Parts: sequence; structure tokens; C-alpha cells
Amino acid sequence: MRLIFKVISAFCLIISLSVFSLGVFGFYTLPDQISIGAESAEKNNVIYKVQSVSSDGQARTLSANTDENENAFYSLLGIFPVKKVNITNSERTYVYPSGEAFGLKLYSKGVLVVGIDDILTSDGSVSPAKQAGLQVGDIIEKLDGKSVQSNADVSRFLASSDGETVEMLIDRNGEEKLLSFKPVRSDGGTLKAGMWIRDSFAGIGTMTFYTEKTNMFGGLGHAVTDIDTGQTVKVSDGEAVRANISGCVKGSKEAAGELFGSFTDEKIGDLSVNSDRGVFGQISSTPSEKEKIPVALKQEISTGKAQIISTVDETGPQYFDINIIKLFSSSDRNMKNMIIEVTDERLISKTGGIVQGMSGSPIIQNGRLVGAVTHVFINNPLQGYAIYAQNMLDEAENITANEKAAA
Repeated sequence: MRLIFKVISAFCLIISLSVFSLGVFGFYTLPDQISIGAESAEKNNVIYKVQSVSSDGQARTLSANTDENENAFYSLLGIFPVKKVNITNSERTYVYPSGEAFGLKLYSKGVLVVGIDDILTSDGSVSPAKQAGLQVGDIIEKLDGKSVQSNADVSRFLASSDGETVEMLIDRNGEEKLLSFKPVRSDGGTLKAGMWIRDSFAGIGTMTFYTEKTNMFGGLGHAVTDIDTGQTVKVSDGEAVRANISGCVKGSKEAAGELFGSFTDEKIGDLSVNSDRGVFGQISSTPSEKEKIPVALKQEISTGKAQIISTVDETGPQYFDINIIKLFSSSDRNMKNMIIEVTDERLISKTGGIVQGMSGSPIIQNGRLVGAVTHVFINNPLQGYAIYAQNMLDEAENITANEKAAA
């Protein structure tokens, strides 16, 4: 009898520890927010169910037609509450996956300060920009109330200033400031402020998707940043052109690899937004026609086998095998939502894994667009980060809505 009691006690202890462990695991790994779409039938699994408390105090499993933001929670085995979850009801969206390389030409809103320097004058070295309090990373928007969009605008303005005090409106980390300085005449006779500025940016990336109804496209999966300052480029406008990929510098544990190629004169779209979820714009020349596929909801993505579509040579977009090895549930990770690993020997032999220029390569799993490649791990080029496709699509839809509201 005593033995039976010990066995039962041990069994109950094991069950209790298992339930506790599953509860803790669910609390830290289950997403804080999920979307329920018309075609998303598998919202729950055997272990964790999404439930809410109805008006009569009874817990019930949510249906596909649940109200948005319902007071919902995950429950373990439908019995033990684990954590709250925010529910949104969204329709299934279909897009065209791309994987084509394209050239980006971005023109900044204002000019970006990338360096501060001294000017050699007849009276010695001085730096009006430094004395005014200008900093690397500042964006010059106006000089004496007049908008500037290019380096040439600034040079012309300084040349016509006659060395008088100039008021400069800048954007510093999203906050506008007013500075003033006096240009000085260099030994060569040119009026200067002592700053290095940049007004345009160019590079090669990969288009992730484009839509049929709105002609919106998204690419890169991360923001274009200035190489010197690391600052996200504020875009006034830009364009996307076709790019021909001719080769690659293979990645290694010592240095990231890189695709190399050339821009063509064929414009495929206008770029309007550069955000931490990618670059977005209106497509005017459709890339190679592909079949529309659904965008995966975040809870539909799983670790395991998947494929990316990338252009790494002159043959154009190809499918390559990868594994999704980790998913992050936190909703505040805009561009590092999952970790992927290249397993395709063809891609490994050609590029060494993930290289610069592959950012934006669409990730396909179970016939759905689940994400896009964003970053490579410098110490392991086989692995890198990716963004959820749903995050990119949300950004594209917000841009479309804002454009309609402004019209």
C-alpha cells in the first residue's frame, strides 16, 4: 500500500512539473499578438488553446470570426491560463513573391551631414559647422528658410551668402533644431562651412513581393542606412531599376560576402518610403510574372524546412533550401523575427551562405510567403536574421492608407 502511494505521488509530481514547465515555456515563447484570418483554421493546437471568458463566466475557444482585441488568453490543455494575447481579425492577403535583384537610387529629404572638418583660411583653421553645434548624422532641411535637397543646393547657397550669418534648420533624431553659422572663405577663395554632406544613396537589394491591387512593392526587409553614420536615410523620393548580377564575393567567418552587378536604365518603380521594415514604393514595370501566394500569419510559421528565392548570378531568381531554426514571438522585433540557416549546397558553393545584396529574398514555407532575409551573421555566413512577411505587408498597407488619406 505504501509503495502504491509512493508511485502515485511520484506520478502526480511528474505531471505537476510537466504542466508547470509547459506553462513557463508557453509564457515565454507564445506570441503576444496573433491574427485570425478567414482561411486560418489552425489557430490552436492540442497543448495551447486560444480562449476567452464569455459573459456567463465560461471559457470558450475562439472561432475564426472572433471580434478584434477580444479579452483572450492562451490556456494549457484548455484548462490552465498561460498568458494574455491580443487578437486581430484579418483577411487573407495574396501577393506575388519576387526574388529579383534591383537597384536602389534614393534621394534624401534634405542633406545628411557625414563629417565635420576644419577650413584652412588666411587666419588659420576654423570650423563654422563645429562652432554652430552641427553634428554628424544631422539632416539639413533649410538654409535661411529655403529648402535644400542636394549638395549643389548647399554649395550655391553658401556661395551667395557673402559670408553673412546663415540660419540652418536641421533634423536631429526626429527633433528640429535651429542653428546659425558664418561661412568662411578658404584659401582657394570658396565660402565653406566645414561639413561633409551627402544627398543620395545607391545599392543593390532584392525585391520581396509586389501586390496586384495597389501595385505596391516591398524589398530589403530593413532600412537603407548611411555607411558613415549608420543613420536611416530620410527619403524624399527615389527609384528602383533592374539590376544585372554578374558575380559574388563569397562570405566567410572573417568578412561578409557581397553580390556585385550593374544597374540598367530600365526603371521598374518609384521608391517613396525607407523604414526599418524595408523600402517600399509603386511598381511601374512588373518583374517576371509569378503565381500569387498567400502571406502567412505569424502563428502559421514554424521552425523547419523552407526555401528562399534569390538572384545570385545571371540566371535570375532561383529557389534555395533553408531551415528556419528559431522564431521570436516579441512584436517589437521589426526586422529580426527569425533566424534562418542556408542548407542548399548549390547556394553555399556559390556564395558561402547569405551575402549582402540578398536582403529582401522572400522566404517560402508550405506555399506561403513567411518572411524575407535581412541580415547575415558575420561569424557564420550560413545563418542570418529574417523579418516576418506580415510585418512588411502591414507597412505597405499603412503606406497605401496614408497616401489615400493625404489625397
